[in-house]
Amino acid sequence: MRRWWSFLLASTVVTAVTGCGSSAPTGVTASRPLSAPPPATTTQATSAVAAVTGPPDFTLAAKTQAGDSVTVEGRFGPALAPAQSDADPAAVRECPQSDGRELIVRLDLTTTIRSSLAADVTLDQFRSDGIADNLTEFLMGYTGGPSCQSVDGADHQVDLGTLQPHAPHQFTAWAILDDAITPNEPHPSPRRLGSQWRMDIPTIAINGTVVTEAATAGGPRVIRCTNTTAGQDDTLISITGTPPTTITGMNSERLGCTRQPVP
Repeated sequence: MRRWWSFLLASTVVTAVTGCGSSAPTGVTASRPLSAPPPATTTQATSAVAAVTGPPDFTLAAKTQAGDSVTVEGRFGPALAPAQSDADPAAVRECPQSDGRELIVRLDLTTTIRSSLAADVTLDQFRSDGIADNLTEFLMGYTGGPSCQSVDGADHQVDLGTLQPHAPHQFTAWAILDDAITPNEPHPSPRRLGSQWRMDIPTIAINGTVVTEAATAGGPRVIRCTNTTAGQDDTLISITGTPPTTITGMNSERLGCTRQPVP
C-alpha cells in the first residue's frame, strides 16, 4: 500500500557550483513556493557546506516539440545524523515524522534550459517513492528561512522560477530518511539504506506544461524495476546506500532492478 507523502516546497539556494557566493546569476529568478508571491529579493541564504560536486547521481532530460530542452542533474551528499548535517535543526524538528532517529541527505540540483528564450521550469511529482519501505520527507529553505510543511497525499511541484537560456540554476534540498536509526541498527548498512529509501522520478514542466516527449532519466542511482509477469515497470531514484537489485512491488511481488545509463 502506498504511504502518505509529506513534502516541503521551498525557494532555491542560489550559489555557484562550488557552493560559494550568495547571489543569483543575472536574470535567474529565485525559486518560490507555489502558494506564495515571488520573494522581494533574489539574494538567498547560503549553506555553510559547499555544494556536492562530481558526476551527477541522476540526470533528467526533456525536450519539447518546439525544440526547447531542459536537463536536471542531481547530486546526493552522504547520509548524516541531524547534528552532522547542514540542514537547519529547527526546520528539521518541524517535520512531522522527525524524532531524532532520521538521517539527512543533502541534494543539490543543477537545472539548465537550452533554448533561445527564457522559460518557467518546475519539477512535478517531487516526492517519496510510494512503494518504498520507509518514508522520505523533503526539506527546502525559503528565502526568509527554512521551514517544514506536510501535505499528505498531494502531488507536488518544485517551482524553479524563470530560467535564462544556458545559465545553470542551483537548487538545494535535503531528503530526510525517517526512522533510519534503530536500536538494532544505530549505523544503518548501505544495503538497508539503498533498499528502503527511494524517491519517484520528477517530471519536468516548461511554462506549465509537463514535457513527455523525449523525457529520460538515468545515472548510477536511477533504477528500473520490472516484473514481466505482472507487467509492472517502475523507474525510481535510490537516495543513498547501495541501489537495490530487487524491490517489493504494490502487490508484494518481487521486481528485479537494473541501473539506467545517463541519457
